[in-house]
Amino acid sequence: MHLPIRFWPVFAVHAALWGYLIWVWVRWVKSSSSTGLSVFPRFRGAVLFFGWVAATVSVALDAFLLIHVLFTGGFPFFHPIEMACGRVGGLTALLGLIAAATGKGQLRGPTALCSGIAFVSWWIWAVTL
Repeated sequence: MHLPIRFWPVFAVHAALWGYLIWVWVRWVKSSSSTGLSVFPRFRGAVLFFGWVAATVSVALDAFLLIHVLFTGGFPFFHPIEMACGRVGGLTALLGLIAAATGKGQLRGPTALCSGIAFVSWWIWAVTL
């Protein structure tokens, strides 16, 4: 595994995002209102929770592709797995942003942050293909 120096900042941002995502999950699970549905109306809490799950899926796909590139050199251009990860990751990031805008609860900020960074990352990936 060899990571050129020019990619260190990219990897550092992604690693920080993964760490933040794990930290928020642990903090949320340990909190007293771990159901996430303690806000009124309840559907806004549920929307936000599903948005947080969508943001997690998007960041997990991003992590999968980046780690795969580090260890194997990546996929050839327009490989079906890479394209599927890009489509699903971009759509789940967008879903997370919409949920953060409409939902209500303690996960609103983390959902907006993780979805926003993931969406920008997927957008950059799509533009540079």
